[in-house]
Amino acid sequence: MHRALSILPCLLALLLLMPAAHADRFEQHDDLEIHFNAMPTTRLSPEISEARSIPRSRLQGMVLISVLRDGESVPARLRGHVVDDAGDEREIQFREVREGDFVNTIGTFRINDLERLRFELEVRPRDGDARYPIRFSERFHVD
Repeated sequence: MHRALSILPCLLALLLLMPAAHADRFEQHDDLEIHFNAMPTTRLSPEISEARSIPRSRLQGMVLISVLRDGESVPARLRGHVVDDAGDEREIQFREVREGDFVNTIGTFRINDLERLRFELEVRPRDGDARYPIRFSERFHVD
C-alpha cells in the first residue's frame, strides 16, 4: 500500500503530459484538433519537472499544446502571450517536447495566485501556411 501511494504523484504528473487525447480542452480547425491545457508548474512532480527541464515554481505557469490530424501528432510553431486583468501582456516562451512520434509544445509564463489570465495563441502547423488562433482563459490557484 505504501509503495502504491508513493507512485501516485508520479502517475498524476504523467497524466498531465499524456498525449493530446487526454488534454482538458481542444478546438477543431479544418482537419486539425488543437488540444491545450494550462496549469501551475507546481502540479508537476519533481521527476517530470526535471526530465522536461520545467522549473517548479509558485510563480510559473505552463501551457501544453498538441496538434493532431487523423489521430497523428503534427509538429507546430506557436506564438502567443497571456493578458492579466490589468491588461498587461506577458510573452510565453515555447519549446517542443518529443515523446517518440508524439510532439507537444510547452510554454511557460509568470503567474500570481488567484489570477485569471487570458491566453492569445497562434498555432502554425509546420506542414502548411495556415495559422489558427486559440483563445481561452484560466484562473490560477498556486499551492
